[in-house]
Amino acid sequence: MGLAKNYVNGAYQSTTGNGGIQQVSNGVGSLILGSGPNLANPWTGPIDELRISSTLRSADWIKAEYDNQKSSQTLVSYGAVTGPRTITSPLTASGTFGSSVSYTLTATDSSSISSRVYYGLPQGLDYNDSSGQIIGIPEVAGDYEVSMMVIYANDDGDITDLDSQNDIIGNVERTSTDSIILRLSIVALSPSVTTLSSSTVGPTYASFEGNVTNTGGNPPNIIIYYGLNDGGTNVGLWDSSRNIGSHSRAFSSIFGDLIPQRTYYYRIRAFNAAAINGVWASSSQNFTTQPSTKVVASNGIVSNATGDSVRLNGRVNNFGTGKVDQSTKQPNEILGNSLKLWLDAADSSTLTLASGKVST
Repeated sequence: MGLAKNYVNGAYQSTTGNGGIQQVSNGVGSLILGSGPNLANPWTGPIDELRISSTLRSADWIKAEYDNQKSSQTLVSYGAVTGPRTITSPLTASGTFGSSVSYTLTATDSSSISSRVYYGLPQGLDYNDSSGQIIGIPEVAGDYEVSMMVIYANDDGDITDLDSQNDIIGNVERTSTDSIILRLSIVALSPSVTTLSSSTVGPTYASFEGNVTNTGGNPPNIIIYYGLNDGGTNVGLWDSSRNIGSHSRAFSSIFGDLIPQRTYYYRIRAFNAAAINGVWASSSQNFTTQPSTKVVASNGIVSNATGDSVRLNGRVNNFGTGKVDQSTKQPNEILGNSLKLWLDAADSSTLTLASGKVST
């Protein structure tokens, strides 16, 4: 057994002949902590920060270890830090469209600051140049790079800069090498839209109308779904759809190629960054196109396209209720010189074969 020196709070107390550690010069032996041989006189308190060293440690080393680990250590002291004046507030901040933003610009040596300035805040936000606090409610969403400046009432010599003017941290220009940029992110919300009734209806056209009642921070992209049946909020049940771009208020778009005397239904759907799957208006609207005395035709799809040819398709949507006026539109003016036979059930005198007439 070896001698043990006892230290309390880093200070030497006594030496005992029973240190609770068995020394073995050769072979294998037991390492007993907190007890004498054969577990005599066991220590009943906690053992913390146990270390085993191959060399003797001095009293100064033990005192330094104690001072370094106690809760109120005095081994290390901190002095005042001197250096250039700097901004101490974070360079990132976030907020939500329609809610106030919480951010205050702070910097070292605050007692010498005369004002704080922001450049490039989004619409709806302003600032208090004395406190450096952003105030207001953002009216648009998005990511913004805002230039910040702290203006001091004095000069600290050559510590912050080399001139003798009052110190300024930051720059108005975001691209300047000494600019300080706040990256401000305003999160968008889902938009809301309504489907309005059509104010203009003709035989083959009508106005499809709606209103963006809340942009959510980003003017939403509008898609109008329409057809001869009300598809509700099921895209697959609508006959057609058309993207009319982004809008932030009431809108109207004229659609053509409609069929006379038919009832059409339509519904608005809006998309933005917070609603990538779209938000439907709460209801649909419908209208009935007017009758037409004229033949109504519309373009069809392009088909059979090859390297040097293509097939253009069309269709007659409505034959109308009128008739061809023979005094202004002769058959050969309508169909050309290749006309072989023209029949007008309303006037048997118009039965024509080439340049002669046929009997009925």
